[in-house]
Amino acid sequence: MQIGSPSVPIYYPNNRYYPRPNQRNVFMGKNYIKTGLKYLFVALLIFILFIILLFVLKIFTLLLIFSIIIILVGGFGLDYLWKGFAEYEKVTNKGVFGLAKFGALLYIIPFTSFIGSILVGIGFYNIGVLENNDKIKIGGILSAIPFVGIIGLLILLIYFH
Repeated sequence: MQIGSPSVPIYYPNNRYYPRPNQRNVFMGKNYIKTGLKYLFVALLIFILFIILLFVLKIFTLLLIFSIIIILVGGFGLDYLWKGFAEYEKVTNKGVFGLAKFGALLYIIPFTSFIGSILVGIGFYNIGVLENNDKIKIGGILSAIPFVGIIGLLILLIYFH
């Protein structure tokens, strides 16, 4: 059969009836998410160091400096997560990754970070469904749970690395 004959569908880039996943988008999405998870993990380690310095050594002068560093490093991580979810959104044409991008924005706002973690966890779970990978699904479920989210992010960081 020849391409373009009536029995063989033609794959157009924006054809929603015959979508063909672009492997470049998946590769770039994985790289963005891997980099974002690294930044978020470093921000978490800086936060733990900040808590130790604050309560054990009673050093309050570094409060502003550590806060700025945590916000900058975490902001870079969330920006890369946003880009990674945007690349996966190009592949699937589903709105689920749009919710995950919105969740990455909600991480920045202090009182809505709980909702943001749930939406980002759902986004990671959907990446696991898309790639048929149980480790990503488990990491997505665990990252959506508030106090177990650190373990989920660690599982995702190990997998994506």
